[in-house]
Amino acid sequence: MALSPPAATSGSRDGSYVVKFTLQVTGDASSLGEGVTGSQPDQLAEGKLTAEYVVLDTNKVKAIELPAACQSAESVADDIPLPKSATGTFTREGMTMFQSEDKPEALVEFFKKEMPAKGWKAGKVQIISSMTQLEFTKGSRTVRIVIMQNPTGKGMMVVVNEEG
Repeated sequence: MALSPPAATSGSRDGSYVVKFTLQVTGDASSLGEGVTGSQPDQLAEGKLTAEYVVLDTNKVKAIELPAACQSAESVADDIPLPKSATGTFTREGMTMFQSEDKPEALVEFFKKEMPAKGWKAGKVQIISSMTQLEFTKGSRTVRIVIMQNPTGKGMMVVVNEEG
């Protein structure tokens, strides 16, 4: 099978972006598949494929909407505070995850101060290696907050899980 470089390219007016290219591929029976023969029974088939890609509507950005399954209608409960340093917040079905550049001790102190200010009662605190878990209750609701090193190695990852 032979692959030719783009046969024709052209650039956009202001950025030299490829807005058109043509790709040509040629091959024989080994690349087209078993049992493919030419016009004669003992002749190997050969073929050529040409594909052309053209961007017609450059500089016309359309809104990109996430599918409904990817949208989260939920948000963090009003009475569960998040630090100002929270980035990349994701909430789904009672669980909120975010990243923070704050040190673990600063995050622990934030939740120990801000959760009771929102009516939460402090419960168990568990420290296992480099992970800290805090527990808070309010009526029949329980919130567990896990603070750990971000797997990417940069900053902390925090998981806030609400039950009840």
